[in-house]
Amino acid sequence: MCIRDRSILNPSSNREKMGEIFFESYNVPACYICSQALLSAYSMGKLKGVVLDCGDGVCQCAPVYEGYILNNAANRIDIGGRDVTNYLNLLLRKAGNIFQTSAELEIVRAIKEKRCKVIPTTGQEKETKDRERISQINEMKKPGKYLLPDGTEIMLGEEKCIAPEILFSPEKLGYEFMGIHEMLLASIN
Repeated sequence: MCIRDRSILNPSSNREKMGEIFFESYNVPACYICSQALLSAYSMGKLKGVVLDCGDGVCQCAPVYEGYILNNAANRIDIGGRDVTNYLNLLLRKAGNIFQTSAELEIVRAIKEKRCKVIPTTGQEKETKDRERISQINEMKKPGKYLLPDGTEIMLGEEKCIAPEILFSPEKLGYEFMGIHEMLLASIN
């Protein structure tokens, strides 16, 4: 028995070819191919909802209703965690920290996973008088030290908050995709 997940918006010809390979090359007696989004919803015990999956190379959004994916409302953009890592590397380079080798890029990926944050903003922070909210945002932006594997320390400033923003504003990288917030809204509507 084999259970295999698939990406949304994957053509049926790809699924058929995958099944053919499983049955003919690997002699698998049974195979179930299911959407990643649907498996995620099932894992949470849900039959309704919207699943946002941000991976290494793509972000996908799929509404689930009564245990089925609504393919006509599913969306995908070709931007993901790798792009955030590369953008963080660019920001760190501008701050004077050079990471070039593949091993050093793994360090940048680790920095992204441990320190990067998305600041929840409404666009009204400059106008608001909510001191607690402004204080929380400033605390997230505050520079901090990061210890590299060789024992040296680097300072991480706003880079840790700016890098993940490309998921919401892909135009910063020259892409014409909608951001994940717009993709989510489009799937719901």
